Amino acid sequence: MMRRRGKWLEGFGLFWKNRRCNPSHSTGQGNRHRKMSRDVRDTSLALVTTLDVVDFDGTLVWTPGPEDGRNLYQSCTGVPFPWSGWWGRPESLRPPLVPSPAPRDMLNDELAQRLRASWKDPTHFSIVLTGRVEKLRADVERILTDLDMGFLCGEDRLFMKRGSDDVLRFKSNLLLSLVLGDVAALNLSGVKKLVLWDDRIDQVRGFDELLRPRLEARGIDVDFYHVSKETGCTPFPPRTDETPVGARSGSLGSSIER
Repeated sequence: MMRRRGKWLEGFGLFWKNRRCNPSHSTGQGNRHRKMSRDVRDTSLALVTTLDVVDFDGTLVWTPGPEDGRNLYQSCTGVPFPWSGWWGRPESLRPPLVPSPAPRDMLNDELAQRLRASWKDPTHFSIVLTGRVEKLRADVERILTDLDMGFLCGEDRLFMKRGSDDVLRFKSNLLLSLVLGDVAALNLSGVKKLVLWDDRIDQVRGFDELLRPRLEARGIDVDFYHVSKETGCTPFPPRTDETPVGARSGSLGSSIER
């Protein structure tokens, strides 16, 4: 397990370095935000004590899901969506499903305000952590830029899935690597609190069982929120005075590498 994890981290560091040194991977307004992001990281990363983590689809941006998206595609084009998959297809993030520019009502304003405040606060560091695969980076960054969230573009702000791990494992391992200082290019080992928002209740429950006990054991406070367009951001688990610290871990504890 550790050997596999080490290869993943080594690959991530090389990938980040190559992307930073090759501007051909960047387009449009995202370039400006990418450079600003690096400048902020280089000058103030040691001040960061809170890591704010937000999912993309259905959390920060109300992108169409498979069922609604397929219906919309057929309505707009007159033909069925021609691919069996959804989340790995660039067409799910492009017109006609996501217009260009992306309309403002696709943005979760509540979270957008939180992330803008986080970006301006030198003690906070905000990232987008999505299960969308790396080949869709340009599409995700285009949407973020259209919605005036381009400060979340760049390899040190937008983290996308690579490799064969499931989404929960990928996200959990990456967050552990960041806060434990295992990613030299983005050392967030000074973090004392992690706040995470996600629309999938199964993912939030998994984070609560897998990630919370490992972070709390290292003195890192954790707040998880389930996001819904109808109900907004709801703490998970529901906060009660009777819930003891450390009583939330469950049977999934062996599913991540730390």
